[in-house]
Amino acid sequence: MDTPACEYHPWPEFRPVTESTWEGVLSENGATGAPELTWSIYFDGYPDGRSGVQFHIEWIPFAVSSWRELEGAQAECEEFGEPIEAYLFDGEHSNFDYVRIQALHQVGTTVRFVIHLGWCEVDRVKVNDEDDWADIDRLRVVVDAEFTGVTVRTPEHRSADFIDTTGLVFDASRDAYRPSGD
Repeated sequence: MDTPACEYHPWPEFRPVTESTWEGVLSENGATGAPELTWSIYFDGYPDGRSGVQFHIEWIPFAVSSWRELEGAQAECEEFGEPIEAYLFDGEHSNFDYVRIQALHQVGTTVRFVIHLGWCEVDRVKVNDEDDWADIDRLRVVVDAEFTGVTVRTPEHRSADFIDTTGLVFDASRDAYRPSGD
């Protein structure tokens, strides 16, 4: 049975991360030039909510018809950028090759994601000025992320051609569709 190497080790887990965000990005695929809608999740404060370690997970290919129906969506990759780009920033960027993401449930604009990250370029990160370090080669993170909207980076295409935009309003100053309550 082929099991990714990161499945052989336990996944360290830290508290559910709040004050995190997720968004859609409508842009052109770098390889094909075709427009596509992908998703991103951002969270910081690893491991206790107070550090400056930030995580960015971008180019997630969730196949959903509405931003209101992310529950159950999942994506996985075993090589950085194929297609998901996951990295941490602690003053320097460090990439993760393995990423598995699942949207566990959604209430309004908030989605609880479970994220598995593995095979990082570094094994540990410094998390505070007291010289405390945390192992990060393999992580299981639960994130409660707030939807910030859909950014349009290809003006000749409309978000409505890719996803139901009900409940979103267009913000021309940011070329983005935002939830109507913002």
